Amino acid sequence: MLELLSNHVTAALDAPSDSALIMLDQGRVAATSWRLRIRARTPEGTPLLGELVTVPPSLDPAIPTERALAAVYAPGVERWDVEAELLSGPPDGARVFLSCGLEGQGGAGFQPLWRRFETIAIPAAAGATPVAVPIGYHVERIQAFTGGIAGSVQVASHGAAAPIGANSNLTLEPRGTIHGPATVTVTDVGGGVIECVRW
Repeated sequence: MLELLSNHVTAALDAPSDSALIMLDQGRVAATSWRLRIRARTPEGTPLLGELVTVPPSLDPAIPTERALAAVYAPGVERWDVEAELLSGPPDGARVFLSCGLEGQGGAGFQPLWRRFETIAIPAAAGATPVAVPIGYHVERIQAFTGGIAGSVQVASHGAAAPIGANSNLTLEPRGTIHGPATVTVTDVGGGVIECVRW
């Protein structure tokens, strides 16, 4: 078990099987968000299987206080290395633990489990307008359209702006590689939507 009592915590959890559920137990009033990184320690090395950002239960009563965040698989794993980095709020004593022995999995992998789908509206914008992606949100798709003039969409720290011609549509599919908190800046668009998942 990994108890989250400081800003940055790591632990090696015993792996009695090649697959496990990564579980999080966090109080109902918890206001803390964590970035979790999961690695598999094998004789060949310790690859990063995946990472996710949690949303605190106090922000949404639909979020279970104890929940399975992800399933991890790695043949020949000796231990699971779990790293927790505090993103917001005070350390809350949340616990990360494993439930081992999943059946029917092969190969190394990481599969998020508990998730909700959210949309963020992109407003009509004359000039540059920032649209906030909250902490714990992972951007799957950005869709925007323009009217009679050309526009653009840019995600802070993710490269150059993507242009949109006049009277055109644009779809970007980062598929979870952009994590909140982040800012999507839209310029001269008629509207659109940011599609996200969160854990």
